Amino acid sequence: MKLSQSLVVEAPAAFCFECLARIEDAPKHMSILKSLRMLTPGGPKVGARWRETVEVFGRRINLEATMVEMDPPRGYRFETNHRGVRMSMGFELTPKGDRQTLVDLKLEGVGSTLVGKLALASATPFLGRVRATAAQELNGLKLAIENEYRSVSQLQG
Repeated sequence: MKLSQSLVVEAPAAFCFECLARIEDAPKHMSILKSLRMLTPGGPKVGARWRETVEVFGRRINLEATMVEMDPPRGYRFETNHRGVRMSMGFELTPKGDRQTLVDLKLEGVGSTLVGKLALASATPFLGRVRATAAQELNGLKLAIENEYRSVSQLQG
């Protein structure tokens, strides 16, 4: 299963990256995230780990995530494993001028066991809801980043 959502954020790529890389702040801006606790010190970097609780279609799931790629200010990717499904989620940032950034949210699920493969196959009818949820979460991040950028810009200017 692969899914991608994109939108343009009215802020420079480096600023967008700084906001998105504050992993511990994600529950403030993403309604799907109910809690998040960093397990490793030192901020976002490859190998950083955290525990998060997500609510998907009314069901809470506890996950442990690991940062697997970090390429400031171009983006990052992390992975989780749950019941035989390895999920990869990441952000790719592409500057569009000085003050705009194309933000691509990429999700990929791969069944690593028979149970995981069956779970992904049975989720196919729900992909429309998953896409809608991803778009909603990405819009929430866009709003948070743009509001923070406006606040910082007003303080500096």
